[in-house]
Amino acid sequence: MRGGPDAMTGGKTWVQQHRRLLLFVLLLAAIEVSYLFIVTAGRFTVWPTWNTNYDLLAEGFRSGHLYLARAPDPALLAKPNPFDPIWRSLWFWDASLYRDHYYLYWGPLPAVAVAITR
Repeated sequence: MRGGPDAMTGGKTWVQQHRRLLLFVLLLAAIEVSYLFIVTAGRFTVWPTWNTNYDLLAEGFRSGHLYLARAPDPALLAKPNPFDPIWRSLWFWDASLYRDHYYLYWGPLPAVAVAITR
């Protein structure tokens, strides 16, 4: 080869040749770190569970019914109007109370997947 190895690369270093690839990899790493920050609530070592509603619905499916495997508070059911906002401390959030059972108002597909895989 005439001119040695630098003649093939135009005198550029490996970093200069792959600058776009390195920027892309750094961008992906930054996105990943930001997702980890959000998911772990800024701790990076602890992965808190924010919501177990689909697990409760999957348990309900395995028990043969469509409602959550969590019963409403008996004190709430004893109220003349359990939907009155004064009783919100007794409510189970993100679930609908209907005939003494809690139901999810989202689609059941994630709970079906959980029920099948466990």
